[in-house]
Amino acid sequence: MAINSIFVGGERVDFTPLFAAFPRRNFLITQLGIFDGVPVPSKRVVLQDMVSSNLSLLNKPMKRHSSEHNVTFRDVDTQRMTTLAYYPRRDVFTPGDVMDKRHIGSALPLEESEALLAEEYLQKHRIAFDRTKEEMLARALFAGEAVDDNGDVISWADIYKQTPLNAEFDFTSTTVNPMDVLEDVVQAIETKAESLSSSIDRFVVFATNDFFNGFRRSPAFKELFKYEAVNDPRNPVTALGSTVNNASFDLPNSNITIVRVTDDLIVKYLPAGGAVVVPMFASGTQAYSNFYGAGSGRFDYLGTAEEFYSYGFRNLEGNEYNVVSENSAIPVNRVIGLSAKLTSAA
Repeated sequence: MAINSIFVGGERVDFTPLFAAFPRRNFLITQLGIFDGVPVPSKRVVLQDMVSSNLSLLNKPMKRHSSEHNVTFRDVDTQRMTTLAYYPRRDVFTPGDVMDKRHIGSALPLEESEALLAEEYLQKHRIAFDRTKEEMLARALFAGEAVDDNGDVISWADIYKQTPLNAEFDFTSTTVNPMDVLEDVVQAIETKAESLSSSIDRFVVFATNDFFNGFRRSPAFKELFKYEAVNDPRNPVTALGSTVNNASFDLPNSNITIVRVTDDLIVKYLPAGGAVVVPMFASGTQAYSNFYGAGSGRFDYLGTAEEFYSYGFRNLEGNEYNVVSENSAIPVNRVIGLSAKLTSAA
């Protein structure tokens, strides 16, 4: 009776709880939680960035009994408005499609087949949402770019006037230790981060197959790992082993994790045969933010702020069923200059 009752002509059924209940796919960046999710009740968001520097927070000696003092510079407040990109998906099927889904000799009632077909579309909507989100986050994290509501490309590197660091690795060298080179890169990032360095939990190196294998098979690495455990329990990929199956390892006595990336959604934003190292910040730092809110596809969604919405309905004529999902989001990378592009020598 429940299935019969939900498919009344013109009546909308909220599929969002079912959408949320579907198992998440193994998408690396999403699962690592690098981006802070920020709900907003509008399609527009005002980014307020407080630019501060530690340069004025160092006292210099002054003449005693003089009028000279050290001066504290106020933070620079910059505001900019951007519009969240809108991602709607709608699929329509007919009674003929439901009949085609039935197997010969099946005793399933038509309404149940209709429900199963709606659920099948909804599962694909969830996959499309997860893939789109992973690609958006990868583009913002590694390329420092996002797409707004008009389809225009936003360059966070240009807006925040930041440039990633660069480093080259020679994995065939017997004199240069690639681990030393990587630790030098991390130290350069920490120096550049200034006050944000205290909020860095870990550095993650997202590596292509070639870079990952080159690092792991280098002579210095082989020698060191004769006496070291490969996986550190603090490794964020290992900690999510039940949901993220990417191969990874930690550099001994460091907070650096190297993870192999094979998903094309991410690899296309990495240097060919190379890698990108990024700092993972404590939750709430807002170094990386993913703003999401209502897609404004329906009046009853206005003013709400959920990561995704989904619903279904039969039309009044009873000859079509609609499965609709929508989301609206834009990821922001305020620290693209604290990443480093790593390449291997030919």
